Amino acid sequence: MTDNSKAKILVVDDTPKNIQLVAQILTREGFTVDFALNGLAALEHVANNAYDLILLDIMMPDMDGFDVCRKLKENPATSDIPVIFITAKTDSESVSKAFELGGVDYITKPFNAPELIARAKTHITIKKQKTEMQNLIAVRDRLFSIIGHDLRGPIGSTSQMLNMVLNDTAENDSEKLLEILNLTKNEIDKVYYLLENLLDWASDQRKRIAINLQPVDLSTSLLDSISILTGLIKDKQINIINKIPSTISVIADERMLKTIFRNLISNAIKFSFPKGRIIIDFHLTDDKFANISVIDKGLGMTTDTIIKILKSTESFTTLGTANEKGTGLGIRLCREFIDKMGGKLNIESSLNEGSTFSFMLPLANK
Repeated sequence: MTDNSKAKILVVDDTPKNIQLVAQILTREGFTVDFALNGLAALEHVANNAYDLILLDIMMPDMDGFDVCRKLKENPATSDIPVIFITAKTDSESVSKAFELGGVDYITKPFNAPELIARAKTHITIKKQKTEMQNLIAVRDRLFSIIGHDLRGPIGSTSQMLNMVLNDTAENDSEKLLEILNLTKNEIDKVYYLLENLLDWASDQRKRIAINLQPVDLSTSLLDSISILTGLIKDKQINIINKIPSTISVIADERMLKTIFRNLISNAIKFSFPKGRIIIDFHLTDDKFANISVIDKGLGMTTDTIIKILKSTESFTTLGTANEKGTGLGIRLCREFIDKMGGKLNIESSLNEGSTFSFMLPLANK
């Protein structure tokens, strides 16, 4: 069953004593309870709050429970909230109408407290399971979309280049072969980075990633991440300037930290111009936190784009300076992993002047 302390219920009834009785029963079970004395107040509550369940009386002045339910179900933002009618009306016509309008259950007054609790828990659990299923379907569709579009390109290029090597071995000199092999490795690296992000993102969406916070050497994690990106760095002839000292340890999940470094740096490479410079900067904050920044002097972005990156639940991506494509998963992963480790991703940027992505982690050797 669901965790009651995290479930929020709206009780709608024009009789205060009824609300008081229902609220006492539900709060004892750990639910958070709001109330409304009429239909208009109920719709206002729902517009400003997220509810897991609504207990709705039918006979109310001005707007009855049927009208409230109809408006809730007509609004895509509130249509998924389960509505249980709790009323003194026992005629079959009212019961039928309640279910036709989208109610999930019907309880008659006077009601039995254990029955009310059981039905509330059941429908909150069903809503939670439905939401989880919808999220899993969205993750699956996103994975299939990325696999179908973003993996096809680099895999196709790799196949073509290997065919060139196999078909023209006799004609290719060692210099030409080395060039083709380097290009092939770069394409394979792109697939590897994408698969890593896909697997991390899918696991995170399914809540399968366990966080293991421990002292981690910051410089070692950074250098390991840079070494994986060697092909991309050489491709654009980017100069990486590392200002992180070798004596700093932070409290972090090592795998998450490397994923953050890999994605922030590859993002900076993507939006840097050829022969550009990327700075990995560092400073201490109150001797308790390490502030890490990845700074580029590339395309930069608008304030609206920054807001989309930081606030959106969807992935967001644009083309790089060499028309590099992306899935948008990388920065989203960074944001979510930094959040899990108790930090926050910050972005400062100006168009055509570059961007700074920064985050803080607690020091282990403070």
